[in-house]
Amino acid sequence: FFSYLCYSIIRDWYKINRGITLKNYPRDYNMHQSGDKTYYEDKFADAGFVEVGVNDIQTGDVLLLSINTRHVNHAAIVIGEDTILHHWVNRLSDTDSLCKWLRATKRVVRYAKD
Repeated sequence: FFSYLCYSIIRDWYKINRGITLKNYPRDYNMHQSGDKTYYEDKFADAGFVEVGVNDIQTGDVLLLSINTRHVNHAAIVIGEDTILHHWVNRLSDTDSLCKWLRATKRVVRYAKD
């Protein structure tokens, strides 16, 4: 279920909608098998994101998701009140219901860099 493209769509959304250029980190297609279980948390923190509460979700926040594993291996961006945008491997980017994905959400992070 892992998709390294999910970070790319988040970077694109921030550039288009907020005029913010997020760092582009190298991502190995099979990095989820390499044992680096904190890759997403580490990179989002380095890019200027801070954790926020799940009860305070706003447009532009990023869901760090755990799909069929204990560690974070997917991310989605909140683009509306109950709408996320994400990219699954071997699929087109798509929107979905935020509520549908809350169960898989491990952390919610918000861009907070000056």
